Amino acid sequence: MFKIFVCAVAALLTAGFVCAAESNSIKNSEDAGLKIRNAESDRDRPKVEDPKDNLIIENSASPNLLENTPPDCFAAHIADRSKGFEWVPKWYFEGSGGPRLPDSKFSPDGSVLAIAEVTGKTNGPFSSRLVLLNTYNYKCIRIIEIPEIRISQFILLPDADSAICVQEPQPVFKQEIKAFTLNLKTGAKGSETPTFNSKITGLAAMPDNKLMIKTAESVKIYVFDLTNLALDPSVLETKFKGGVLAAADDGVTLAAAGKGKLLFFNITNGQSTPINEKELPSDFTPDNLVLCNEDGSLFAASANGKDIIWAGAGQIRMLAHNAGNILVYDKPNKRLIAETAVKSTLAFYTVPKFDPAGVCTPKAMQPSTRGDILNLMAIPAGILVLDSQGELFLLHKPKTNWKKNLIFEAMK
Repeated sequence: MFKIFVCAVAALLTAGFVCAAESNSIKNSEDAGLKIRNAESDRDRPKVEDPKDNLIIENSASPNLLENTPPDCFAAHIADRSKGFEWVPKWYFEGSGGPRLPDSKFSPDGSVLAIAEVTGKTNGPFSSRLVLLNTYNYKCIRIIEIPEIRISQFILLPDADSAICVQEPQPVFKQEIKAFTLNLKTGAKGSETPTFNSKITGLAAMPDNKLMIKTAESVKIYVFDLTNLALDPSVLETKFKGGVLAAADDGVTLAAAGKGKLLFFNITNGQSTPINEKELPSDFTPDNLVLCNEDGSLFAASANGKDIIWAGAGQIRMLAHNAGNILVYDKPNKRLIAETAVKSTLAFYTVPKFDPAGVCTPKAMQPSTRGDILNLMAIPAGILVLDSQGELFLLHKPKTNWKKNLIFEAMK
């Protein structure tokens, strides 16, 4: 059992905002204003159960926090050098059991793995935290508490110290679906979007302060100004509800994939309609979309339990059946990494030809791990993998055979 040393967290006041809806998928918000504190109401406010027994935060600098870490990488920039941290995912025993890790993201340079963890009783209310891990030495370098908010997904913003987080409804706190900015160095919550009345399915950002959001019940893409998410968004038109988004490296091209379609937009020219589109199989609705060249015209997509496909030079080709949770473009090594449903096998493909380049089956390797893969990234030491059982491990290939090193597992 871990000891707990918890720093005091300053209370945050959130200003109200007024933002008109662009369509039925965004609700009109009202100016909440500032309210006089009611002591009686505070006593009745529900409490989030979070014993924090899976973490330690010490108010003293950790001597090896940035050991083996390049001084100019994102991990060195974002680390809290005044504290020491220890964390592992916490196991919850409701249902089939498991940790609550709704999302995780790697920084663009691969030096940080950010993991969202949700806390609280089985039926809530819930809080969240973001845990930032240094991939050079697997040390926890910062923990950001997000009280009384349930995070479902997030993205790390390019060239910034901020994340965009999506909160889920919590009626007990009068919260609905929206996105907000979170400063990764201070933990301060910034501006927030208006309320959405359906699930956010697509989330992407561009370096020129644009945030794009797609929702389950709207055919529109909402384009927000990252400097103030409360401002009315502009709108891009698609032909499908829901879908996923991906931003290309050129900082101009946005791809949106939905049932039977992939659309490309130039988000800098003010045009609301696609500049190009490709036909996907009519029964294919991607859950994952990756862009494999600078302008996004070479892409791969997969759907949970269905096929992995790719398209280039105007043609579509199937790569594998029974796609799993993961589809990652490993840009430095010019390869696509995908998970197939057979024993959570990782399949590798060269880019741009997408020729098969080997497989790896983590579940068949020792030490034993049991979860499905949630996220992975190629780092200098190998392939770092986070799975659904809260296990973090490194896959590496010193010679001809893959090896696995377990870094941590969930606390039961």
